[in-house]
Amino acid sequence: MRLPFKPVLIKAQRLLTMTHQHFTQAVHGHRAIVIGGSIAGLCAARAVSDFFEEVIIIERDPLNNGGITRKSVPQAQHTHYLLSGGANALASLYGKALPDLSTLGGIPISSGNQTLFYNGQQTSYLPNCVIPEPREFDFNGYSQSRSLVETALRNATENQSNISLLRGITVTGLLWQHGYVKGICYKGHSQEESLAADLIIDCSGRGSHILSWLSQAGFHKPPETMIDVDLVYCSARYEANQDTSPINIHVARDATLTNSRVGMVSLIEEKQWFVTLIGQFGNYPPKNEDGFLAFARTLPSMKVYELISRSQRTSDIHRFHFPRSTRRHYEALSQFPERLIMLGDTLNVINPIYGQGMTTAILQAQKLKETLTRRQQSGQGLTGLAPDLFRTYAKLMDAPWQLAAVQDMLNTKTRMERSETLLTFAQHMMAINALAVERADIHKTLLEVFHMRKPLSALYTDTIMEHIKTIPHPHPAPA
Repeated sequence: MRLPFKPVLIKAQRLLTMTHQHFTQAVHGHRAIVIGGSIAGLCAARAVSDFFEEVIIIERDPLNNGGITRKSVPQAQHTHYLLSGGANALASLYGKALPDLSTLGGIPISSGNQTLFYNGQQTSYLPNCVIPEPREFDFNGYSQSRSLVETALRNATENQSNISLLRGITVTGLLWQHGYVKGICYKGHSQEESLAADLIIDCSGRGSHILSWLSQAGFHKPPETMIDVDLVYCSARYEANQDTSPINIHVARDATLTNSRVGMVSLIEEKQWFVTLIGQFGNYPPKNEDGFLAFARTLPSMKVYELISRSQRTSDIHRFHFPRSTRRHYEALSQFPERLIMLGDTLNVINPIYGQGMTTAILQAQKLKETLTRRQQSGQGLTGLAPDLFRTYAKLMDAPWQLAAVQDMLNTKTRMERSETLLTFAQHMMAINALAVERADIHKTLLEVFHMRKPLSALYTDTIMEHIKTIPHPHPAPA
């Protein structure tokens, strides 16, 4: 098998300069291939680079446009928020190789005092209750464009001596041998070729062909849980030069979500606002200038309209349709091919308005590295890696999925299973929000769970359960 492109050959030369210590670490195989140069793909490549002599990322977009994000990411021109847990995981994966996002222009968002929710004349520092005064906590999220995050990650990842990124290459299938995956088929600038690997990681996102590839090889598709939200959002950038407010994210929404229109203004790099208007079930924001402004006037608060009506728009208005959240339960499968795993939206797709997508993918990459480290220490190798990871990812996904689901279910038009378990969790969250109004410590814990710094179990400690007994029994969520 020949290496067909110069980037690989260049990195092959750099491999000669790598230390003996690195090759001693690379116990899991010679080559790992990552399908997709997404945030999930870049982080996955970094996660496995200590365990393989060579890691190749294959990206179908040419990526010849500087800092502009990939054409295959339709949501790229919309608001992107990195939760605190994701920022911590990036620091763990990359160390000093990745600059702090704030030094690149990302806006640190203090979770208790720089995001304000508006519903008519009422304001709150938490969306589902009324906390009228700010509270300062010791962790931040980051608000910025996707291009800022992805470009920084791409540069830091490509700087790893044993990672190569091949651009403009389309993966067309998997190579199989005796029920396990041994490589990929791809189409580059000329003919169809193949590339062998010891591990394949599919991070190609919502456009992944993994389900059809598995079916063609005789493997069952995983069970799925879906939440049909039929959500459309339109976004544009505006100048933020005149804004002197300490609030960096403004959100206009009906706390009961009976009005499905939402507006959000987020401060990002270069003193700009990312303005996003959201609607559901045919009640969509228009893409033209007049319609965009008119939609902003109909939000539960005039705040978003007031901010943008006196500012200059600096970009086109971009539209994105998100039909449904999908959770694929690969952990439920009794059989899955060896040497194949997935990360990011290839696994699960969650309602993007809650800002959990990037952080979930990054944390999955961190869990991948932790799992490979544990297997290296115990001498397990790669056998059984996929089911091991799928169980880990299922636990990781519980918090973002359930937190999003209890919000989505408030809209009676949302098509989903409103199970007894989910209704019970919704009642618990109502109680948590009621406690957060009076107790800053519980407010902080709730935000730490949302930011994926702590697991969902942090909302069920003995102390919290005792406090819940002292408040009136919350009304059940709508069935």
